[in-house]
Amino acid sequence: METMTTATSLTHSPRSTAETAPPWRAVIWHDPIVLMAYVARVLRNHFGLSASAANDVLHEISEKGQATVASGTREHMEADVAAMHAYGLRATLETGTE
Repeated sequence: METMTTATSLTHSPRSTAETAPPWRAVIWHDPIVLMAYVARVLRNHFGLSASAANDVLHEISEKGQATVASGTREHMEADVAAMHAYGLRATLETGTE
């Protein structure tokens, strides 16, 4: 019986920048001037959250003073933060995990 051997060549390709880059987060901050009902509506309309999920985010904002509402590439999070500013909400772009 003839045995066939195959040599497996392992090539290590460098990871893309998106894979190795730290995650970016869009963070909404507590603002006593803005009504929570309005923030909930923004969360539902812009991020597509359910009413329950939006209320969970509101609870976190009121308890901790901030909440991460999205994470992803820097470009996407910059767009989300800009959108939150357009809605009149205090939001920042942060890197890393919570």
